[in-house]
Amino acid sequence: YGLIRNNELLSFIWVPEVIKPAKLANISWIYTESAHRKMGYASKLLQNVSNLYIRQGYLVAYQCAEDNVASAKTALKSGMSREADIICFERI
Repeated sequence: YGLIRNNELLSFIWVPEVIKPAKLANISWIYTESAHRKMGYASKLLQNVSNLYIRQGYLVAYQCAEDNVASAKTALKSGMSREADIICFERI
């Protein structure tokens, strides 16, 4: 999903996982071109995409790295709430 103005991509969201049986939409990534940051585009896009899935009965999850403060603020501005901290394990 993206936000385009005058044929220019301003911001986009990646939804890599939509699990239909579980009714879960997992949003993993938001990007806004540097010239268009701090204008509310990412939070509005996240809000609109989330609402699209919510209207279809999906639970919407958004993940970002703990140190990515801008991404966390974007999620909060879009109406999401922080529900849990995730612990990830890696096997080498």
